[in-house]
Amino acid sequence: ITVAALILLAKKDSLKKLLPYAEIRFGYKISGAEIRNQDTEIYSDGYLLFYDKIWQKINSRNNTIHIPQGMLLMDKKTFDEETIREGINNAILHRDYSANETIFIIQTPSGISVKSPGGFPEGVNIDNIIDESKPRNKLIADTLYKCDFVEHFGNGVNLMYQKQLSLGKNPPDYSYSDENRVVLNLDGMIKDIEFARYVFRIANEKQKILNDQELIVLNTIKENKKIKSKEIADNLFDLGLVEKIGYGKYILSKKYYDHTNKKGEYTRRKGLDREANKLLIIEHLKNYKKGYMKDFMEVLKNTPKPTIHRYLRELKKDEKIELVGHPQAVRGKNKAFWRLIKHNNDTDK
Repeated sequence: ITVAALILLAKKDSLKKLLPYAEIRFGYKISGAEIRNQDTEIYSDGYLLFYDKIWQKINSRNNTIHIPQGMLLMDKKTFDEETIREGINNAILHRDYSANETIFIIQTPSGISVKSPGGFPEGVNIDNIIDESKPRNKLIADTLYKCDFVEHFGNGVNLMYQKQLSLGKNPPDYSYSDENRVVLNLDGMIKDIEFARYVFRIANEKQKILNDQELIVLNTIKENKKIKSKEIADNLFDLGLVEKIGYGKYILSKKYYDHTNKKGEYTRRKGLDREANKLLIIEHLKNYKKGYMKDFMEVLKNTPKPTIHRYLRELKKDEKIELVGHPQAVRGKNKAFWRLIKHNNDTDK
């Protein structure tokens, strides 16, 4: 009899005798700040014997969320079944069964935390968990896959990301994990209902279901953070879901801000980089009196040279800077440089 057989199909007495820590302890709290559980359950049979029972326990306190979509209301649960099952499945097939510690699942009205013994498998970490999949217990993983209990290898985390982000929720959070245990926190609350409506609208209008990678990039752009995949962003641009505002920089499409009644934010976001970059040019000239193209390219990293030229022309037109020297000269006394224009009301320092 293999360890996998015991984990998946053993009777309670056999499992307690041979693998006493191969169990799941469930607790429900009315808030994350509570110390005591309002409800507790210990699942110490083989996993396949309580696979549905543990979901039923969680689902018994699963509230319904109403998402407006046009004239209709879409009903979604706080905790998506596929997401929760994948989170628990991952704990079963990735945990370290040599550790004298059990799996803990803590549910609150707005979140679920799954803690499993053993850190990430070798080669997997918080930064690459969505791209890497190395099951610590391959026989368990193979069996669950053949039973159609888990997604194809490597897709479980991707599925959780897709489900969470498509509903405007926070992505799965592994930040509390360490070398001794993996901690998965799933936030059930919708943080941006308008983003969820936007994703649903895309599905209807474009006949396009965004995958996990596309949703991650789209959410990253929404949060005004640096994206990792320009290729995916460009695909979203081709679909009309994002706009380019600079080299490698994007914002959500004007349609998103129109539908969310954030027109002012659209104008600010679209013009933010241009005006901020022009201010950096001004600041550089204040500090160093002279400025050359190579200086501005260092100041405005990742900004194309033609774009910097456009900024300089706009600042010149606004009579804030001027070009001194011969534009074609690259060396010698007549080498051209930019400087601030002094106005009569300027005060020498």
